[in-house]
Amino acid sequence: MGNTKFPVFLYLVLFGVLQYIVFALWTLYKYRGVNTLMLGKISFTTPISFAPFYGIGFILAHMMANFLLPSVDLIAMALVLSLLSIPVGYFYVVMVKILEWFLQKIGFIRKEYL
Repeated sequence: MGNTKFPVFLYLVLFGVLQYIVFALWTLYKYRGVNTLMLGKISFTTPISFAPFYGIGFILAHMMANFLLPSVDLIAMALVLSLLSIPVGYFYVVMVKILEWFLQKIGFIRKEYL
């Protein structure tokens, strides 16, 4: 059986859960007091802003597991995974914008509140 704690931690880092929590807290601090119109514009830059958080979290998880500095291969893999997180992030932004449009069409939300 062995130690099952690390694989759970690895999956949390690999899927970006821990990085997203740190990113959400950073975003809450950075954009406090912003109006709703500006938040709509910020959503289009968020996936690009998240990419460094993803890569750094991946490298730190490796360093915690192995107590070694990352190799060039690991840095390249973190860079590729970080870049792949951008289209995934934009997929979620598009899903939210479609949901927003749908909720406006059925009258659940009104444009003046956005």
